[in-house]
Amino acid sequence: MTEPSRRHFRFAFPLAGILLLALAPVGCSDEPSVGVDGTTVGGPCSDSDDCDDGSTCILSGDFPGGTCSVACSSHGDCPSGSKCISNKGGTCLLSCGSAADCRSSYRCEEESNEEGGGQSMVCSGE
Repeated sequence: MTEPSRRHFRFAFPLAGILLLALAPVGCSDEPSVGVDGTTVGGPCSDSDDCDDGSTCILSGDFPGGTCSVACSSHGDCPSGSKCISNKGGTCLLSCGSAADCRSSYRCEEESNEEGGGQSMVCSGE
């Protein structure tokens, strides 16, 4: 190999490594999935396998089509976009301002907070 070729070869590997590190985070996220299709809180489910690790699927008449949720004792235990409601010992439910923020067959209504009294607007079944 000639001297100029070695020089280019010596710089190619570090540059390739930098590119791989820069692209590695693309498509990966540790952020909770919260919303009408959320797999942490708010999305439909038929069992807990449909929800993220640490979330469970609540199947009851109050949640048609099931809903992914996280157990909680205060709002601080819930991911952003959800509130800790007095339901089954404390359940994070999707926050809302109107029914348009909720899945079809759900309504936006006031529910009692698990801690501290008061109520929060969350999505629950009709």
